[in-house]
Amino acid sequence: PHTNVEGGPCRSFCGSGPVVVSDSPTGVNNKMKTIPHKRVSSEERILELLYSDGAVPSDLVKGYNLGLEGDEAFDKKQYAEAVKFYEDAVSLGFRPAKELQNKREQFDHKSRANDNKKSSSSARRETPVALEWLVRVRKNEALAKLELGDLDGAILAAHASCNMSQNTSSESIIVLARIHQRENDVAGELQALENLFELPVDESKLSFPEKNDRRLAKLRLQKLQFQMQQAKN
Repeated sequence: PHTNVEGGPCRSFCGSGPVVVSDSPTGVNNKMKTIPHKRVSSEERILELLYSDGAVPSDLVKGYNLGLEGDEAFDKKQYAEAVKFYEDAVSLGFRPAKELQNKREQFDHKSRANDNKKSSSSARRETPVALEWLVRVRKNEALAKLELGDLDGAILAAHASCNMSQNTSSESIIVLARIHQRENDVAGELQALENLFELPVDESKLSFPEKNDRRLAKLRLQKLQFQMQQAKN
């Protein structure tokens, strides 16, 4: 009831569902309000599905928006300001984002059970969708702190980004390797780069900058491996 199904491009986060426009009461004279379509990120699609009553936690929204403001400051090379935005984003948004991820996992579990699809044990490890924006925030926080010379803060933020992605974010691992290189921590950099190239990657889907980053990381890995071998001999 109160749902119109229309033709058009898919708006579901899974990439295979129909376009659905849902109507919900506004509270004013109990009239129905149609949720408009717009070009949204995967996080916003999940919010629409998992918080269908519209009761999205305000701290989650504020945290997400603070992360975007941090990105704007970062692009302007206002690194100290960017760090403040990123830290506030994490402080506000981490808990509700984790709660959202739990809701999503419950939703996925029920979907798999209903559809008799592949079990979770056979699913490929990947970044938790509801935490993707936080993975980006902490990665960029690490980069901003690296620009400011705060190596201790940078390494903590980079590790947090990798951990939240379940060590599946190539970008976060590359940032971690860069920080270890700045610290002259050969063992840490080598471990990060080895982890990077253990990840399954379809290089045909990478952008030119991403391919170039991987090429440079591969050269760096080969150099470090050679140095480590020379040190043993």
